[in-house]
Amino acid sequence: MGAISGSGRTKVALSWCRPLVVLVAVAVVWSAARGSAPIQTVVAQFPADGAADIPAGITLDVVFDRDAGDAVDSLSFTLRDVDGNPVPAGARWSPDLTSATLEPAGRLSPGRYEASIETSSMASAYTWSFEVPARPRLSSGPGGPVLLVTDNRNPYDEFYAEMLRAEGLTSFTSVDLRDLSAAALDGHAVVLLSGTPDSEAMSQLRGWVESGGQLITMRPEGELADLAGHSPTGDSVTNGSLWADGSSTAGRGLASTPIAVHAPARVIREDDDTEVVARLTKEDRSSVAVTMRSVGSAGGNVAAFTFDLAQSVVLTRQGNPRWAGQDRDGIPPVRPNDLFFGGESVDDWVDLDEVDVPQADEQMRLLTSLLSTMTNNASPIPRFGTSRTTPRRYW
Repeated sequence: MGAISGSGRTKVALSWCRPLVVLVAVAVVWSAARGSAPIQTVVAQFPADGAADIPAGITLDVVFDRDAGDAVDSLSFTLRDVDGNPVPAGARWSPDLTSATLEPAGRLSPGRYEASIETSSMASAYTWSFEVPARPRLSSGPGGPVLLVTDNRNPYDEFYAEMLRAEGLTSFTSVDLRDLSAAALDGHAVVLLSGTPDSEAMSQLRGWVESGGQLITMRPEGELADLAGHSPTGDSVTNGSLWADGSSTAGRGLASTPIAVHAPARVIREDDDTEVVARLTKEDRSSVAVTMRSVGSAGGNVAAFTFDLAQSVVLTRQGNPRWAGQDRDGIPPVRPNDLFFGGESVDDWVDLDEVDVPQADEQMRLLTSLLSTMTNNASPIPRFGTSRTTPRRYW
């Protein structure tokens, strides 16, 4: 610019500053128009918009670009199903007020859902959607000659399907106890039943057995106990030792040592025409554990356990739930083996003198032996991959 006088420099400086003054004034007016609370913007959410494989036990999370500030009490976080019905849920802010969580009151049913979140400091509500797919229950089977009937009120019943699969018996269909009917029984050679059917289903089940059906049941009572040849005494045995009768067809080949049973067993008197397959002993008492009885003239049979087999197998593997959280062996910290350690005055959960016998496996083998014995002459059940030449050295 060459030499510039002082006054010229002053004029130039003012001409450069004038736009700055205007810009600052505009910024101040704009901020005042918005109010003191800055606008919140959603920067992330879970589940993602359009996600199609969301688990039923989901909680929803939304993250903002800044904290809620004065808008903390204006949070509206909702979830609706595909029909627009609100899903009961509770919303809460994170401690730093930068994210919000929505926790449904229960597991979501399969279907599509729309979530919406809004606060007074947001320009508008933010919505997105996701889908919870229908998933088969773990107890569901691919179909076949075995009908597995379970009671969803029993937390151990889901494990019967796992037992069948572990034993190579994969050809089964599953139904809930409430859905047991003549139509469900049709086309099946064997029924594995847990729970007590209602009177109508019981009548249909009796007719099915008398027509040649093979029934294996757990802790039968009422008319089902009569069908099995059991007369309950009202007494019970807890944590007894199971002994298979090697002279019976179903008990042949099983371990000749005591097997720990970790489930309460009903004490019964068996009918004269009922074969005892295994017994329970505890101290100086002996009672029936497993029986088999022929029903009708068409080859039908009923085998019955006086205890819940699934419960016993689960607890044999997992330990005593009453010992959870206890350092029972005196060696910190608390570890899984403490669930099996009895201590000085209490017996260990599994007898270490018999630890070379796979206790839970032998109970499962008894179920398989019963099933094979009952079906070999009429309709053998396919079985895969369970050949054992040596004992397995774990429970």
